[in-house]
Amino acid sequence: MLGKLIKHEFKATWRVLGLLDGALVVLGLIGFLVMGTIKGFTESDIKNEGLQGLIVASYITWFALYFLAIFAANLGTTIFLMIRYYRSMYSTEGYLTFTLPVKTSQLLHAKLITGYLWAFFSYLLTGLSVFFMGAGAVSQLPPKEQEEVFEGLMELLTFFKAGTVALGAVTLLCSVLQGLLFLFFCISVGQLWQKHKIAGAILCFVITSAVTRAVMSIATIGRLFAISSLMSFDVESYYSGTLAITLVYSLISGVLFYLVIRYINDHRVNLDG
Repeated sequence: MLGKLIKHEFKATWRVLGLLDGALVVLGLIGFLVMGTIKGFTESDIKNEGLQGLIVASYITWFALYFLAIFAANLGTTIFLMIRYYRSMYSTEGYLTFTLPVKTSQLLHAKLITGYLWAFFSYLLTGLSVFFMGAGAVSQLPPKEQEEVFEGLMELLTFFKAGTVALGAVTLLCSVLQGLLFLFFCISVGQLWQKHKIAGAILCFVITSAVTRAVMSIATIGRLFAISSLMSFDVESYYSGTLAITLVYSLISGVLFYLVIRYINDHRVNLDG
């Protein structure tokens, strides 16, 4: 039954979220073409002060619009997932949702799995989009400078050990899930209010975010004090330790968010009348 619920969630979300993900790819391809125009300017164009200012302003405008569009696409994905979760679980649509012959845990799992995959695709395609635009800029460089850029990237990739890279990947994957659970947690707590449920969700978001920042700040400061007492500073150890702290926090907070959501959905659902 869980598979059918997941299939239903994808059917209900693919039009909007697929469009947003497609926009990320299109923006990257446009960025590749835009950066490819750099080579089209002659030396006289660059030396012309008036034209030079126009060229610089055009590229600055493009970068601003590009990153604004990337941000909007990712934010749109997050907002849509939040709205979908609220409407299907706690609005009048929830009366139908909770009459389905399935466990409430399966309803939550279907939305978590679907939302997680969409969020992961969004982050992945954002990286791919930025890569396309970067590749367009690098392609305009002379061959020697292209080799230098490639060598620099290889040095960056091989700077950390495989264990640190693997820890970073696991931390990223867990952080995406924790972030989704956090949003669902805020919505679930907010719907407990008889009125102003959105305000309740926002208040929960603000308070939980403040507590999170405080906890992470204390952990970071404590780690910096511990490092400062050492005779030498190891960059890789610092980053691996930071990743470990983030991973532990994501796991603990994610489990707590999940348990609260489960409890609310099982015992404290307050559907819109």
